[in-house]
Amino acid sequence: MGAGTYTPGSANGSILKMNYTYSGDQVTRVDTCVLDATTPRTESYGYDQLVRSTSGLQPNFAAVGGSFSSRNYDYDGRGNRTTETLDACAPNANVLTYATGHPDQLTRRTSGCTNATPPSSLSHGYVYDRDGRVSVKNWENDSSGTPGYALSFTYAEAQAASGGAQDSVFKAVSVNGPLYNYFYDAFRRRRVKVYPLGNTDEYFHDLGHQLLVDQGNDSTSTANFHPDDNYVWLGGRPVVLIRGAGWTRSGAGRPIAPATAPEMASWRRAVFIFR
Repeated sequence: MGAGTYTPGSANGSILKMNYTYSGDQVTRVDTCVLDATTPRTESYGYDQLVRSTSGLQPNFAAVGGSFSSRNYDYDGRGNRTTETLDACAPNANVLTYATGHPDQLTRRTSGCTNATPPSSLSHGYVYDRDGRVSVKNWENDSSGTPGYALSFTYAEAQAASGGAQDSVFKAVSVNGPLYNYFYDAFRRRRVKVYPLGNTDEYFHDLGHQLLVDQGNDSTSTANFHPDDNYVWLGGRPVVLIRGAGWTRSGAGRPIAPATAPEMASWRRAVFIFR
């Protein structure tokens, strides 16, 4: 397991150890240590009586890094998040607003982060279709008076070639213009992701719906090799990830030679309370 940022096909062989502390079925603390590291990483989590996540804290974030430093959440009577206080934006909270008549549809996430320039750059708006699915996610308006950035989602009934996903997931997303397409198998599992310039990521599962292999690209434009990540499962849980084994392809798209040496790592996940 590498101690630093993941680099395809490379690792320094450091040993990773993680200890989990539970209260009932909920993780309340995670302690992580890498061989020869001077400071362990500690993450603690809080919950309310309904077992909803209310806080997350990583007190030594400045020394060891991680996916967050501090998080706090509040909820309304329906269980929807109403405020969230995130990392360096504390003590100013983001405010979440829901639709009149559709109280579970988030329509606005207003940022209270004064560290952003401007603070509104972290605010988002949401638009829904008649079936209650998000059709557009907007960022704040720029000087032109229109959203500076937007995501538009298209669902399966609009493009029948989505495979088995039907209307449960989006078929395509437009990211400020460039279009990403997604295809699914008969079990509604993602099989292929197609990038705007034609590169593809592919996903292979076993009969138990466990991801066995995902094959990607080292670039979303012109790929030189295709990293091939393999997963080993035990009792329904991932225990080993073999990543970084890339392949160069022939003109017909067939793998012809390994591009990098594989890296084997015990399983580790980056924890985000909410994305």
